[in-house]
Amino acid sequence: MRLQSDPRALPAWADSYIGIPFAEVDRGRAGTHCYGLVSLVARERFGLTLPPEPDGSDPHELARNATAFMNAALDFAEIPLGQEAPGDIALLRHGGCASHVGVVIASGWMLHLERATRCLPERLAERLWSRRLVGLYRHPDLASSARVAA
Repeated sequence: MRLQSDPRALPAWADSYIGIPFAEVDRGRAGTHCYGLVSLVARERFGLTLPPEPDGSDPHELARNATAFMNAALDFAEIPLGQEAPGDIALLRHGGCASHVGVVIASGWMLHLERATRCLPERLAERLWSRRLVGLYRHPDLASSARVAA
């Protein structure tokens, strides 16, 4: 049996996102920012369309208001840690505010990317991320439908 901390337990579909480079402007697989990555995975893997960033918005300013944006744009349900599932969104503190998002790919794991990295899987329980986790959120269409099998 594979443990949640075992990277071999990650779904094969996640491999196609690992290594996507960071970009200030969302260009999909050619380069994106954290919200762009979450939107890309939501669309390609789960058939969901997340709200676009408001026109003229600086990605960093939008990220600073990520909680309000998510709550206003869609009725996301907050999920307790340990009950997360693929497709859920991890909202994390970065620079002292809720300004970073990742997408859950397996229980205890998320994909994310930052300015200094390419997209990579990280354990939610890692000290760095567990201290920064603000909450886990589920899109209403995932809350009411069967999950895509990993």
